[in-house]
Amino acid sequence: MIFSYFQYPPILLGFLALLFAGLTFPPTGVFILRLHLVPMRFMLMHASLLGGALGLALGIPGGIIVPAVNVLFLLIILSLSRHRAGALQETTTFFMVASVALAFLVIYKTNVPAKDTLAILWGSIYALNLLDLIQIGVLGLLSTGYILFFRRSITGVMYNRSVAVTSGIPYTLHFNWIVVLVGLMVGLAMRLVGALLLDALLLLPAIVGTRLGRSLRQTFLLASLTGFVTSLTGFILALVLDLPVSASVTIVAAVIYGGVEIYLRRKS
Repeated sequence: MIFSYFQYPPILLGFLALLFAGLTFPPTGVFILRLHLVPMRFMLMHASLLGGALGLALGIPGGIIVPAVNVLFLLIILSLSRHRAGALQETTTFFMVASVALAFLVIYKTNVPAKDTLAILWGSIYALNLLDLIQIGVLGLLSTGYILFFRRSITGVMYNRSVAVTSGIPYTLHFNWIVVLVGLMVGLAMRLVGALLLDALLLLPAIVGTRLGRSLRQTFLLASLTGFVTSLTGFILALVLDLPVSASVTIVAAVIYGGVEIYLRRKS
């Protein structure tokens, strides 16, 4: 009976997008945790509000302008903070506050309904279209390919900057690319489950992978597996129990994380 739901294109597109994102997005969460980019993730959430407001005001699809605004802010932040230690966090905080102010200025001056802009906070998985699915697929493959082909360099970057540089690894190039990748992922993940539930797709599977993985390779694999299981189980439960998909996915992710913590505590 449950398969009858997939006859409806919005449900099928949402399911495929969430499943693929659950498989390919969590390794980006590992980057966020290992490189201490959690404050940047909060900035990206606020920047996405600005992107949503601009999209409504200019008539540009959110799937295009939200990631574009995120990447633009990230490039500016990286440019302003490259010459001083600790500047990255300060610049990130500035843009986090400034982006919210700009978002409400756009809303006020263009008469964009605030509720439509704030809708990005809870996502709209059943409103995804074919373009969104293609974007998620391309970005997921791009992220996976980057990890597969540059695993040695990524390991060095995530271990220690000095060691990476002395080993001949172009640290700045890889770090900047990882930051841009995080911005794209956050922008697209918000289109799936919303900013407030973004952690269910990016961070919780990454935490599980980090807790269980004994190497960076295992961490990436376990994070992806957890994200896939979380997305699949959460979506099916949402259909069966008539729940919001975002809430269902988040609850499943939280249960898995809780189970891992109990297992590790008993094991130790």
